[in-house]
Amino acid sequence: MKRVGVIGRGRIAGPVIEAIRNNGDWQLAGVLARNPSREFELQADAFFDRDYDLIIEAAGPEALHEHAIRALAMADLWTVSGSVLADDGFRQAVERAGAQSGHRLRLLSGSMAGLDGVAAQAAGGASRLEIINQRPGLGKQAGTVFSGSLRDAAGLYPDEVNAAVAVALAGPGINITTMTLVDPGPGGEHRLMLKGDGGFATLDVDILIRPLSLGHLHPVAASIIAALKDATRPIRIG
Repeated sequence: MKRVGVIGRGRIAGPVIEAIRNNGDWQLAGVLARNPSREFELQADAFFDRDYDLIIEAAGPEALHEHAIRALAMADLWTVSGSVLADDGFRQAVERAGAQSGHRLRLLSGSMAGLDGVAAQAAGGASRLEIINQRPGLGKQAGTVFSGSLRDAAGLYPDEVNAAVAVALAGPGINITTMTLVDPGPGGEHRLMLKGDGGFATLDVDILIRPLSLGHLHPVAASIIAALKDATRPIRIG
């Protein structure tokens, strides 16, 4: 049974914690929380004083920036907070930490589908990648909130481009990936769209994200839980 630590306890981390506790292949070894209130919740020093086989960061870009180096010194680290990796200096520090410890940072796709296709297309010489995030409430009014480079978007809207950075790093890179953020107005649909040209194919992915309701998993939490299940299967798909 592998010991897992989780950073965070919010709407994404919560379902992940419960999934680990109910899975016989994993043991919840600790949860890093700012204000611990349950027996397995710990503040940072106590959390990092335990042993882990895997640490999952599910608290957002600031948490990854704060804890990644320390976590990688102990165990493999999974995250969905891709936006902070658009910072070249931080990403290089993470790479050095992983090289020194032998542990790896895995950036999960979150709510974005199509990562395998983007990576394969890039290997074949992809030349363009455009990502569009449309979500009600992104701006003060309906319309385009941002249009430009993904690197600039990551600095201005870090919580909105985590999946986009994962896609870009899997594909042609951050510097040649463009990002558009659109507010469709009240009642509009939440969509993630990905368009890529080059290599051996043209990619056109359109994901409609349904509003969260009682009993439904957050799509980012679902991606982490799916990765945990996949890690214990004797046959890995993808």
